[in-house]
Amino acid sequence: MFLDHNAATTSTFSQQDTQIVHALYAGLTDREGFHHFLDLLSTANNACAAELVVIRKQPLQIDHLWYAGLSDEFIDWYTQNNMIKQDLVSRYATFQPPEVFHSALSILDELGVTEDYKRWQADQNMLDSTWLVVHCTDTHTTLLTMQRTVEQGAYQSQELARLNLLVPFIRQAVLLYQQVDYRTVAQKTLISVVNAIPQATLVLNEQAVVIHANPSAKTFLLEESLLSVRNERLMFQQRGVQQAYFRSAVHVIRASMGQGEYESDALFLHRAGPDSIDCTDKTHGKYGFITGWCFSDHC
Repeated sequence: MFLDHNAATTSTFSQQDTQIVHALYAGLTDREGFHHFLDLLSTANNACAAELVVIRKQPLQIDHLWYAGLSDEFIDWYTQNNMIKQDLVSRYATFQPPEVFHSALSILDELGVTEDYKRWQADQNMLDSTWLVVHCTDTHTTLLTMQRTVEQGAYQSQELARLNLLVPFIRQAVLLYQQVDYRTVAQKTLISVVNAIPQATLVLNEQAVVIHANPSAKTFLLEESLLSVRNERLMFQQRGVQQAYFRSAVHVIRASMGQGEYESDALFLHRAGPDSIDCTDKTHGKYGFITGWCFSDHC
């Protein structure tokens, strides 16, 4: 479902390229993120190291990175000393638009190479690097780079052309990761807020699956017989209330698909005594149509 057949065909993709793409998308759920992808990519392209870096533009600094072929000691030294300020290639690429892979040697005149930088390259035995601006915003750039030593030689045009076949896949996977990561953080933030609410509250996703119950809700469900959570679904004992809840859930699903708008709803569970249970929901589109159902003993 992810492959862009306009970007590459099976005749241009090798078995190795296919493995790289598989590793790339596996990074969306892998606990180590894109490390395995970078390892395969650098090995397949005769590079000594590879990095996928999220760079803050102002002040210039690394916010996050995945890497392969570099020691933890080197990464610690590089990040702790904010060496990206001295890294001419990364510094230059950070302010370029998303395009294709480029060779550092092809832009030497634009880099303003200093004698100190030449000495640093010689100390590291580095000759060339290739870089790709994967994505950028006003505040951040996501950059993919691979380095080569003197022995490995410079990047050739045909090598860059082959790497460019991977660009649509890399760009799509990274953007998907950012969306998933944002949503995960947003949900964690919402759940932290819900836990602090004294009112019994359940959090449901757009498929009406219960994904969280705050402490008050757990106690409430143990004591109340008119509603329960079964197989991660909210169930009401009263048929009319269950049907109304189902209609509300359908409206949420339609809204999450862009087929309408949905803001809030309220249900009332009638007890045998004078009191009823007030069930009110608030749907948060910015969290991916997360719904919070709150329960109280007041009409």
